[in-house]
Amino acid sequence: MASTSPKHSTFFISFLNFNFKYCYVLAVSIVILINSIQLTQEIIKLNQVRKYHSYSYPGHQFLGISSFLENSQYIGYYTDKNLSDNLSARQFAQAQYILAPIILDLNYIHHRYILLDCTTEQKAWAKIKELNLIPYKISKSGIILAKNPNQ
Repeated sequence: MASTSPKHSTFFISFLNFNFKYCYVLAVSIVILINSIQLTQEIIKLNQVRKYHSYSYPGHQFLGISSFLENSQYIGYYTDKNLSDNLSARQFAQAQYILAPIILDLNYIHHRYILLDCTTEQKAWAKIKELNLIPYKISKSGIILAKNPNQ
């Protein structure tokens, strides 16, 4: 009968322990690498979305308008947007919130001031021309505060 010497079996056991440690470190490294790649992909997607969405306060496009309204209690809010769409309805609600206590009269054009929030700036300018309004303040987002000379 052949017997293995203790020296050979110790070497074999230490070799197996080394392989298990190596495999464990390799497996953990692979998991970390895969997670790092997935995290990088998610960060890239998030940065692409952030390019299109503002970091600013909701309703920022209406800030500063109230200082031009000379103690008005009511102003007209003209829009050609569909307010059953959540985004458009939110924008109208934000305007009401920012300009409070001034009351916004939706699509009523016979007040002294009218806030025009149209789908395009060209449509807003066409409405200003049609109603013979005087542009008073234009926000960076294209919202126009106009003065009605007939009021």
